[in-house]
Amino acid sequence: MVAFIPQFVDASRGAVGAQLLVLGAIFSVATFLIFAALGAFAAQLVRGLARSPRAVAGLNIGAGLVFIGAGLSILALENRK
Repeated sequence: MVAFIPQFVDASRGAVGAQLLVLGAIFSVATFLIFAALGAFAAQLVRGLARSPRAVAGLNIGAGLVFIGAGLSILALENRK
């Protein structure tokens, strides 16, 4: 944040410290709202998955296939050298 927020501060618009505080507060509120929404979504997802063992099995199979694909991709890249 030390590298990100200062680029939006303009010394000609007033006190730099106040601008940093306002921008930091805006960022904090926005971050809180986004994480709260993600948490609410995750809670709903967990409740839905708890009711459906078939969905959990499908997600496990999907994740396994992704890992197998990643392993095969690495293997293919290693064989190119």
